[in-house]
Amino acid sequence: LRPPMERAALEDRIDRLIEILQSTGANLDVTTGREAVDMATEPLATRGIIVVEGNRYRARQRLVLRYYARTIEHLLKPHGASVLTH
Repeated sequence: LRPPMERAALEDRIDRLIEILQSTGANLDVTTGREAVDMATEPLATRGIIVVEGNRYRARQRLVLRYYARTIEHLLKPHGASVLTH
């Protein structure tokens, strides 16, 4: 979420991550970016981690988002290279 993103762009980005995760055999609770955004928006916004302004998503607590990203980052790194951007 840097810079703030439109929902469609966020869903597309998550779709690409889901494809990578599925190829590694990761056990996922969602299968599309849309589903992930639908499930995550309310809890993250309620906790003040993200802000939703119309159709735009903005990070408020980047450190918390980085924490969540790092919980799956090891599944995305083929040879120690980071593929998540902060």
